[in-house]
Amino acid sequence: MIDPVKGTCDINLSSARNPFYGFRYELRAPKLDPTIVIEATIETIDRADSLEKIVGYAYLPLFLNATSRKVNTDRNLSNVIV
Repeated sequence: MIDPVKGTCDINLSSARNPFYGFRYELRAPKLDPTIVIEATIETIDRADSLEKIVGYAYLPLFLNATSRKVNTDRNLSNVIV
């Protein structure tokens, strides 16, 4: 488990339909678990009460099985694509 990291939208470079985050996070290790999945949570500020609200989630696998081109579920598989 990796600690959560938060990136915020740059208000000066964003518009209502084109938010700009300028956010980058790198995972570096001698070997990564080939079944690792990133969860991205999208939040916004509610104008009604000025509180943060969650508006969506996305789950992104870092590796795919090279043969099936689907999410890799085998931790021992070395034939993966990034």
